Amino acid sequence: MNEIDIVRAVTEEGYQISPLAVQLIKSSNSPESLLKYILSTIDDCIFVIEPEHIDLKGFEASKTVLGTSSGLSPLTLSRTPAGSMPSESMP
Repeated sequence: MNEIDIVRAVTEEGYQISPLAVQLIKSSNSPESLLKYILSTIDDCIFVIEPEHIDLKGFEASKTVLGTSSGLSPLTLSRTPAGSMPSESMP
């Protein structure tokens, strides 16, 4: 994942990102998964994502909980607007 892809994904979600945060994501072993994690957990009051907003320990813990460390594919994390339900059908 290159810098432009990271910046594009962040701006599409309504945020800005510092160059240092971009480099931190890019240098990750799984930048796509880390970026999805950041965008799904970032506080709505943040406008510019800085390195201190990137919770690497939480990301590693979430990979263990979600089973990605065992070789399973990562789950797609998405933000659900407050007060709305996910669009999945309940059985």
